[in-house]
Amino acid sequence: MLVQAILASLLFTSCTENEEESNEYDNWEARNIEYFNRIYNTASTSNDTKWKIIRKWSFEEGMATLPEHHIVVEVLQESLSPTATESPLFTDSAYVNYRGRLIPTEHNAEGLVFDETYSSKEYVEELAQPRLFCVGTGVVDGMATALMNMHIGDHWRVYIPYQLGYNTSVTGSIPAYSTLIFDLSLMAYYRAGTTVPTWK
Repeated sequence: MLVQAILASLLFTSCTENEEESNEYDNWEARNIEYFNRIYNTASTSNDTKWKIIRKWSFEEGMATLPEHHIVVEVLQESLSPTATESPLFTDSAYVNYRGRLIPTEHNAEGLVFDETYSSKEYVEELAQPRLFCVGTGVVDGMATALMNMHIGDHWRVYIPYQLGYNTSVTGSIPAYSTLIFDLSLMAYYRAGTTVPTWK
């Protein structure tokens, strides 16, 4: 009897965990669209200068008319350097610190972290190991758009609609149709054709 009770308990727990796992991403496309549109509407109606809406880098004025043609930025810290007036180009290489998350879910209130360079929960640049990317080809369109508008020292929270992220593809632990949320700091960048040093 005791063995049967233990087995029943294990089976019940296993089923419950599987149900929770499957429910975590139910209606994922609709939830991600709703989440991004809510952030977009917050930014578009706010008078707070910390919010920015930036159209995809490859769209010309007038081409981008829908929310999913844009990224939304919440400026957490602006560059403190008075000489930081230029931004990376499509062909540049950039060192960035970042934490990439999915939208919040019932079992993960802050959103699943799928990749990061930070080694602490806080965004301590001294404890992070920046990663080098080619701006135009090494990251998703939404991150490229952000980087091409940042200055060294900027720390932004970037909301990327799934169309400018991994779109309808599953990538590692990132489900299809995922809005991506990046806490992003631009540490340095280098023009094409220049030597890129190893980060110290």
